[in-house]
Amino acid sequence: MTEPKRCPRCGHAVEMTVYDRGEPVLVPCFCRCHTLESRRSECFTVPEMGLQTFEADDGKFGSDVVEKCRKYAEKLPDLRTGLLLFGPPDSGKTFLSCCIANAALDKGMRVLVRSMPWVLSRGYDEVASTIEQLSRAELLVLDDLGAERATDYGREIVYSVIDSRYQSRRPTVVSTNLTRIELANPAEMSNRRTYNRVLEMCLPLEVDTGRKRSTAGRYSDMAREYDWQD
Repeated sequence: MTEPKRCPRCGHAVEMTVYDRGEPVLVPCFCRCHTLESRRSECFTVPEMGLQTFEADDGKFGSDVVEKCRKYAEKLPDLRTGLLLFGPPDSGKTFLSCCIANAALDKGMRVLVRSMPWVLSRGYDEVASTIEQLSRAELLVLDDLGAERATDYGREIVYSVIDSRYQSRRPTVVSTNLTRIELANPAEMSNRRTYNRVLEMCLPLEVDTGRKRSTAGRYSDMAREYDWQD
């Protein structure tokens, strides 16, 4: 029998044997590269995000926070809790989120990375299907929580997305420029239920200073699950 051809990049077969009336026939199939690239294309709205990996880290965001994100990614897909990356703009939150997303993709997970403004830019007739798509992702990365339009309609969509992830008990990585105080005590009372949901399902990690901030009880349990050491 003829040996099936293999992808020169990943080494996986690009042909498979099927039988037609008892006779073996080689037919084309997708290798791991093709499957991964297809999932990567679905994952990111900006292709350059696919290049943001832990291997590409240049050290400017601090070894402590990067190592914690790496350990979180190593525990996937077995985690049910998420990660909340908070800190000032340009502190590395989106980079670290993409690092986690790419690590999860390499493990074969179905991952989606979307910003809150992107979610809210969907047409009215797309909202329900968008929320359903986000809820089904094995890992969801939500960038820029708090940057959405400050309208009742916008806040309701944001809550629906967060609540769907909470109910599904699937891991979600959320990034935000909001401070710890703004998350715990939002100026707008209508945001409180959304932020409370986020704080219930995600362990906060401050990105910028690298200082360790602890919240007792449930957060310490999450940290042990990720193998984070004091």
